[in-house]
Amino acid sequence: MRRSSQLIFALVVLNWLLASPVSAEQVTIFGTGLDAAGNPLEYGSVDANYVLLSGPGITGPAPAYVNGWGGSGGWWGAGNTATSQWIGEAGLGCQGCGGYSPVGDYFYQTAFSLAGFDLSTVVLTGQWATDNEGAIYLNGVSTGITLVGDTFSSFTPLTINSGFQPGLNTLVFYVHNDGGPTGLQVQISGTGSQVPEPSTLVLLGSGLVALAGAARRKFRR
Repeated sequence: MRRSSQLIFALVVLNWLLASPVSAEQVTIFGTGLDAAGNPLEYGSVDANYVLLSGPGITGPAPAYVNGWGGSGGWWGAGNTATSQWIGEAGLGCQGCGGYSPVGDYFYQTAFSLAGFDLSTVVLTGQWATDNEGAIYLNGVSTGITLVGDTFSSFTPLTINSGFQPGLNTLVFYVHNDGGPTGLQVQISGTGSQVPEPSTLVLLGSGLVALAGAARRKFRR
């Protein structure tokens, strides 16, 4: 390869490194009813990743509990699984206890970090169920994803691919209880491409520039 061609090649590679994400990575986000490592919790346990922001008689963030209403299968149809379980307010956190909750609006929140991610590449996918109606908000803005009617009998797919912000993000799940028991179940995961750290880009760029400079000096001699 001619020395001038080497210089051009080195500059092209440097430009590609500066413009391209490094690799696709998993976003650390959890479904409902799991511990901090993503393992299913026992019935009646406090969810490690979700809080109940508000609800009838709840004026501030409160624990969300793994709910075994209806026995080990959870609600009708959309039962508890190895990757998600029903959660609800205190008083429903026992297997088969059959407790009822007040009619009204409930808001559950989970948080996840996108530090280091190229936000344009992030996608969250999964499925969810609510008793009764539901809606999803990302960073305080509606995603347009809703559930209408009695949606607790089966899961409904969900996909979120916009509305993210650098660093900490929040997902809020709205649930309206028409009567009887109420709860939320979410299975969710995410992927995205991470961008190189500035120090890494500088180091790689410096090495390529030095290589190009050496090639250029040899070509001139």
